[in-house]
Amino acid sequence: LSDLMIRVGRMQFFVLALALTGFGILGKMFVQEIWLGQGYEIVYYIAMLLFIPMTVPLIQNIGISILQAKNKHAFRAICYLIISVVNVFMSIIFIKMYGAIGPAISIAISYTLGQIIIMNIYYYKEMKLDIPRFWKEIAKMLPAILVPVAAMAVFMHFVPLGGKLGFLIYGCVYVALYGICMLTFGLNKGEKEFLFKRFLG
Repeated sequence: LSDLMIRVGRMQFFVLALALTGFGILGKMFVQEIWLGQGYEIVYYIAMLLFIPMTVPLIQNIGISILQAKNKHAFRAICYLIISVVNVFMSIIFIKMYGAIGPAISIAISYTLGQIIIMNIYYYKEMKLDIPRFWKEIAKMLPAILVPVAAMAVFMHFVPLGGKLGFLIYGCVYVALYGICMLTFGLNKGEKEFLFKRFLG
C-alpha cells in the first residue's frame, strides 16, 4: 500500500506542482493584467495561501481510499469536523486583524494542522503507511521543479513581456522548461514509460 501511495502520489505531484509553481510565477501577472487589473494583488496572495496547503492532501488522495477500504475513515471525518470548527473561529479573529486575507490565513493553518500534520501522523502510526519514504520520494522531484522555476524567473527578468500575449508566451516557456526537467531528471524510468505509453500509444 505504501508503494501504491508513492506511485500515485508522485504522478499527482508531477501535475499539481506544475499548476502550483506556474500560478506562483504567473499568477500575479494573470490577476493584474488579464483578470482584475491593478490594485488586486491581494487575490494572488489569498490564492497562494489556499493552493499550497491544499496540494498535500491532493497528492495523498489514495490514502482516503485506503482508509475507506479498511473502514478507518471515521477518524478523518472527526478530524476535519474539529478543524472546520476551529477554522470558523480563527477566521473571525483573523479577518478583524488582517482583513480579506485573514480567512485565507486561517484556512491555510487549518489545512496544515488537519490535512497535513495530523493525517500524516495517522497514516504512519495507525495505517502503517511508510510516510517518511513517501516524502523522500516526493523530495527527489524537487530539483526538477526548482530548476525551471529559477530559469523562468531569470527569463522573465531579462525578457519583460506584458498583456495576454506575454502571459501566453511565459506560460508556454514554463511548461516546456518544466516538462524537459521532469523528463530529464525528475521522473523515474517507470513513470517516463507510463507517460510515453499513455500519450504516444
